[in-house]
Amino acid sequence: MRRFLLHLVVLLAFTAYSMIPTWQLGYWGFLDVALAGGWSTQVFLDLVIALTLLSTALGPDARKTGTPLWPYVLLIPFLGSIAPLAHIVHREWRRMRSA
Repeated sequence: MRRFLLHLVVLLAFTAYSMIPTWQLGYWGFLDVALAGGWSTQVFLDLVIALTLLSTALGPDARKTGTPLWPYVLLIPFLGSIAPLAHIVHREWRRMRSA
């Protein structure tokens, strides 16, 4: 229960925070920062690599727990870290219900 609540709080807080710049700058506003060069581009590319690695690492866990993975992987390009966080919350919720 504690892990579920922790993951849920992180998901909700990060989603709420992410809505602020999306509302202020628009959905594509992140591209201005990502293409600015230097550290901005490096951080963006690092995020893309990390999310790609995470999506492949979640596969075995999803098969083991019976949690669907593809809806969340398909949402990663549109929602970033929110999608894998939602998958983790879904996985924890299923674990709680089965216990």
